[in-house]
Amino acid sequence: MKKAFLFAFTLLFSVMCYSQSDWRIHPDDAKYKIYGQFETKFRNGKVFYELTEVNPIGFTFESIDPIYYGGKSKHGDVYFTFDHVTYKGNPDLDNIGLFVYNESTNKWDADSETESRQGTDNETKDMEVMLVLDCSTSLSDAAFVQAKNSAASFIDEMLRESSAGNIHIGIIGFSSWELTKVRSIESLTTSSSKSMKYFIDGLTKGGGTALFRSYDEAFDMLSAYSNNIENNKFAGSAIVTFTDGLDNGSINESKEIGSKKNYFNYIKNNVLKKSIKGVPCQSYTIFLPGGADVKDKARENEAVNDLKTLAKQDDHYFRVNNASQLEAKFKDIAKNLIDSWKIIQCYIAPGQNGRVCWTFGRKVNTINVPKKKSNLWLGIGIEGGLLGKSQTDEDMYYSKYYDEESESKNSGYLAARVDAAWPLSNSLALGGTLGFGSGEEIALKVGPLAKFSFNEGTALLLGLGYLSSKNGAFYVNAGWKFKSPWYINAGLNLGDGTGFSIGVGYTILGK
Repeated sequence: MKKAFLFAFTLLFSVMCYSQSDWRIHPDDAKYKIYGQFETKFRNGKVFYELTEVNPIGFTFESIDPIYYGGKSKHGDVYFTFDHVTYKGNPDLDNIGLFVYNESTNKWDADSETESRQGTDNETKDMEVMLVLDCSTSLSDAAFVQAKNSAASFIDEMLRESSAGNIHIGIIGFSSWELTKVRSIESLTTSSSKSMKYFIDGLTKGGGTALFRSYDEAFDMLSAYSNNIENNKFAGSAIVTFTDGLDNGSINESKEIGSKKNYFNYIKNNVLKKSIKGVPCQSYTIFLPGGADVKDKARENEAVNDLKTLAKQDDHYFRVNNASQLEAKFKDIAKNLIDSWKIIQCYIAPGQNGRVCWTFGRKVNTINVPKKKSNLWLGIGIEGGLLGKSQTDEDMYYSKYYDEESESKNSGYLAARVDAAWPLSNSLALGGTLGFGSGEEIALKVGPLAKFSFNEGTALLLGLGYLSSKNGAFYVNAGWKFKSPWYINAGLNLGDGTGFSIGVGYTILGK
């Protein structure tokens, strides 16, 4: 009897612990998730890991490939890399749960084998950026200082995402081309960021605005520098341009471009159509009206058209009305760049063929979350049962002195019962059972209760404890709560013999 009780207690405790340790969010409940169809294939003696029918929820991919090919991690798992991922909100990219669809049960099964690998071993991809900053004399002293401070803030924002030096930045401060200052592209680290900001702070104003020549030079620098980055680690490139007016000094003898009109057409028809390592170069432009050459509306419209053309898409063109707004725009661009180059790597064991889903985040524990109203579950019920066959003292005495066998008797009872449980999470509530009734003697039933909730108010009830009646017994109970307030329970009473109980209850508080 003691062994049976210990077994029942261990089983109940194990189920309770499991419900709390499984941190993964089920695909039906996940806000951020990626679905796919995984298959291991063999062709010409080589193994290929393919993921098809990819469907991201909560994420936006720049493009979705028909087939993603997986690599092999040092742990032996297969990983898939999703590039150019953007999202709204704050998905937890460090806690990725894997679920595999079980065709026989039509349910998603959590895969704990790859638990420790999710969110780790991510490849760090490299991005390169050119800052192209107007240093012409048409800028007021205050606006020029604000522009330089804003560019320095851009460096700081990018540095937070360049812990491995995977972001590379170059700087051009332009006025006339002869006075333009250029800083070569370099990996962004804590040390180099100081040098970059020192370079920006040292920029001075000069006559002329060689905007197109500087933009062209920035693209050529990015193209050349990209040769230092492996193709499979190249995330992309971008040019961020700030100016207050129109180009008025761009020519290029080596390319035989002799006017700003021809330079604009060259950029429009050539540079903007090129890509770097097969990836289009992103372009952002910031316009601060007020330059001496954009005093009338027609010339201002011309400047807007030029900058929108360089930006390639309208939402990459920003207009600010005063210099105090520059820092916010530079930070916005930094965030956009960082988000556009986010990569996600998801892992799976090689043999897990079929439908898969990666979910992002951990289940929320609501133990300490205050509630406006009580979530206590409370039910009342009745139950009857037998404690098992046993002999009374009188029967045992009679059998001993008269040498006759006496028949063991079933000891029955009927009790009213109160069941209560307090929620520890969305799926688990803990509490207890208290029952009081009578049989051949007064019956008192007491013990812990666990309530495991499912959809639409249904729940599994598990309990164990002690029933004091006759010689007493330990009990193990299991029950089911329906969508309605009603629930039923049945159990075993483990005393001198084995008995049973059956009961019915009604929920008066909670679900």
